Amino acid sequence: MQALILGMLLTAVAAWATVAGRGPLRAARTLVACALIALLPWPLLVPGFYGYALSTMVLGILLVGRGRPVGLALVLAGLLLPAFNTESDSAIAAVPVGLAWIVFAIGMWRSGWPEPATPASVATGAGG
Repeated sequence: MQALILGMLLTAVAAWATVAGRGPLRAARTLVACALIALLPWPLLVPGFYGYALSTMVLGILLVGRGRPVGLALVLAGLLLPAFNTESDSAIAAVPVGLAWIVFAIGMWRSGWPEPATPASVATGAGG
């Protein structure tokens, strides 16, 4: 489980470093907070784990809304993550989640990363 939480934290920090705009940045910060909460002992880690899955979906939806289809991979990851259980065969759910984050990273890298600043984001100080 520690490897999963480490992966959650690393991907959350990567998301925070590669997105711009109020909504995506808020979702990325929530990913970091939830990953840190998931470090707590059982049962305190539960809200962090499910919050991370929900924040992953929210970030994906926000990216799709900005015309970045790579967000669909994050929506898929967020949907699959709650099925993860290290005590059963459902641990294999971590594979597509990891692949979705790899697709996210490649998509962000190819599109220019961090996200290029838009005139609106420059005016508000939220741009890349």
